[in-house]
Amino acid sequence: VTWSAEKYQRLLAATVAAHPELKLNYNKIAAMFGEGTTYDSIETRYRQVKKQAKELQAEIESGIRPAEAPPTPRKRKQAG
Repeated sequence: VTWSAEKYQRLLAATVAAHPELKLNYNKIAAMFGEGTTYDSIETRYRQVKKQAKELQAEIESGIRPAEAPPTPRKRKQAG
């Protein structure tokens, strides 16, 4: 993966999709984020994240992508 702003948003959307029970507190998020951010601006941004999360979940449910990630390849130990 080459990490970009879009990939970080996809990561956030995947996290939201993987944890539908997660209840986000936009007021606290705005306070943590700072820079004059408000509840409304955070909630608006998360609308896009939630939309993408639904799309990712639909891909899993329709079989476009597998529900499990492939295992991380292990490096062979060097003889030494």
